[in-house]
Amino acid sequence: MKEFDDDRPSKTQLKREADELQALGNALVKLPVSVLEDFSLPDNLLNAIKVAQSIKKNRGLKRQMQYIGKLMRQQDIEKIQKAYNVYFSQKNRKKDEFHVYEDWRDKFLNNDRTVFNDFLEQYPEVDRQHLRQLQRNAISEKNQEKPPKYARLLFKYIKESIDLHNQDESTSNNSQPKL
Repeated sequence: MKEFDDDRPSKTQLKREADELQALGNALVKLPVSVLEDFSLPDNLLNAIKVAQSIKKNRGLKRQMQYIGKLMRQQDIEKIQKAYNVYFSQKNRKKDEFHVYEDWRDKFLNNDRTVFNDFLEQYPEVDRQHLRQLQRNAISEKNQEKPPKYARLLFKYIKESIDLHNQDESTSNNSQPKL
């Protein structure tokens, strides 16, 4: 009777790990080279990814992706996965910030009665006269169906105001009182 070695991973587990490596490899191929260079990938893996990005034929790309999977089995995957996760968390944070700016701009353009006071309450250092003028001009051009020059300026001013406020807040939280 044969004894089974319980310490070895099952075929299913090995296949699952290979599929995860393949998926991570596919995700890396979709990223720009400039981003990949920040991941500190080994040269052979980075070159294989660059080659995969240049291949147009499906069969050749499939073979190259298998090669990338093979190279990835020899790497510290946790390090690569962590760099990938950090990149996407930063990207998602920027996307979320952009949505905040858009939401404020849209509220200003819809002439929401409470938006002006709400914005000033959150960001008191804002030049209220300049903000009011931008809002008025943006609403006027919207009603006249003109190109959104002032809506863009309003968006830019909102972004700068929020970023400045957040920057001031982060520097004040990091500063330690002197004894």
